[in-house]
Amino acid sequence: MDHFSAQQLCIDCNCCHILASERHGEWKARGRQRKVEYFAQQLCITSKYLASVVRDSCGNTPREMIQRYTVNMIAQRLRTTHKTIKEISVEMDFSNESYFGKFFKKYMGCSPAQYRNKMRHDSMSHQSTAALVPNNEV
Repeated sequence: MDHFSAQQLCIDCNCCHILASERHGEWKARGRQRKVEYFAQQLCITSKYLASVVRDSCGNTPREMIQRYTVNMIAQRLRTTHKTIKEISVEMDFSNESYFGKFFKKYMGCSPAQYRNKMRHDSMSHQSTAALVPNNEV
């Protein structure tokens, strides 16, 4: 079993990145694994100690950071892929699409479909505005 070092489990308070070992194609810590116990186990420390260290250095709980990172991973997939919401929910190991939608809405204030539509609309608006600006003024 590969264990993460403190460097590999890099918790960046500004970006909320929780990075996994890329060896052997590790996917679990890329938003799919959402349990504090998992990360503590990978670091060979207790969940309580991990919570203490994260809280002291960042002011957040590990759970809050993991959830924020998960939401960021979902938002990134909604923006950059053509996968269905159901496909993304399965990819991210949510038990069902309904829970996935509620989880996302809790943190983003809108459903995954609304978020995707807004991002597409904003992207199209930006592209059409950019097309109206001469190249030397960009």
